[in-house]
Amino acid sequence: MKLLVPIDGSDTSLRAVDAVIAKVDAYRPPVEIHLLNVQHALRKDVGQFVDRDEIRRYHQDEGARALAAARARLDAKGIAYAAHIFVADDPASVVVQFVKERKVDEVIMGSHGRGELAQILMGSVAREVLRSAGVPVTLVS
Repeated sequence: MKLLVPIDGSDTSLRAVDAVIAKVDAYRPPVEIHLLNVQHALRKDVGQFVDRDEIRRYHQDEGARALAAARARLDAKGIAYAAHIFVADDPASVVVQFVKERKVDEVIMGSHGRGELAQILMGSVAREVLRSAGVPVTLVS
């Protein structure tokens, strides 16, 4: 059983991790858990002023920061997982592509993200994942 948990660092994405922890014993072993953070790509003109490696480090640092609490919760329970950080303009397409390429069985994700605007955006990400993933999607609020 492969589970994907998109993480943006919001409380709702952490509740999705809690839902996985609560249900992990109910899944048919072995359970393979993937945490996925999608960093929004910086504007193209940023590259004129900032070195490409520095931009890459920035995305990795921000992704690691967003994943930290989720990783800590799984580590505390001794649950194995893999963490992934991607950079893209469209987080939903990254989630859907990950599902298809990795043959994920289920997505468990927060229904909305951080802040008022982000909640609207993440809500649209959740809707797009529900529409396009082709696997069961559990939304946690």
